[in-house]
Amino acid sequence: MTAWIGLGPGLARAEAGDAALQARVEQSIRALAAPGAAIRVAAAGGDVLLFGTVLLLEHALRAEQAAWRTEGVRDVDNEIRVIPRLRGTDAAIEREIRGVLSSDARFGGSQVQIEVAAGEVVLRGLIPDPAAVLALRHRVAAIEGVVSIEIEPLLVAQIGRT
Repeated sequence: MTAWIGLGPGLARAEAGDAALQARVEQSIRALAAPGAAIRVAAAGGDVLLFGTVLLLEHALRAEQAAWRTEGVRDVDNEIRVIPRLRGTDAAIEREIRGVLSSDARFGGSQVQIEVAAGEVVLRGLIPDPAAVLALRHRVAAIEGVVSIEIEPLLVAQIGRT
């Protein structure tokens, strides 16, 4: 036998607030227009859970940023899985990362060690500008086949500073 207990108007308001927050986060994520993305959102008490799949890691990172920028969000758990349409070889991913490092002036003077295994990228080394670390994360996340990025403490060189 199931007994139902009256939950009162406070819980109904909380549920309505959660549904409104969920709708706002979903709208923010839809605005990203990430092709092939199937992102779902759950919200409770200001906490947001993102789940589903995307083709590029960059789409998962952007969805998380959109959720954080949404009014009323106090925490985001990003459980979005990356399922690339084409699984590039680790060697091809490493070549593309090297191309990013050599073609973008923000990474001039960088000394970065690259490891790739099954699309999981680990970057270690030296980057001359703190802002470049975030830029590098997003540039690498846009490479097809990259499913995760770990940036082990990249020591930020203070080039030209004493």
